[in-house]
Amino acid sequence: MDIDAAARYLGLDVYDLVKVIHAEGVEFPYVKVGGRFIINRASLDKWLETARIEIK
Repeated sequence: MDIDAAARYLGLDVYDLVKVIHAEGVEFPYVKVGGRFIINRASLDKWLETARIEIK
């Protein structure tokens, strides 16, 4: 899915999701092709099982 779909899936706005992706020490499951983020839903669900992050 693209970053817009992933943000909707997570209940975040795109800006906050980009902050998560670029946060130090966070291994968010994505691939960047050109300027486009590609996120696999199964990988995202697996990451969510153990992720602990606070967005400020």
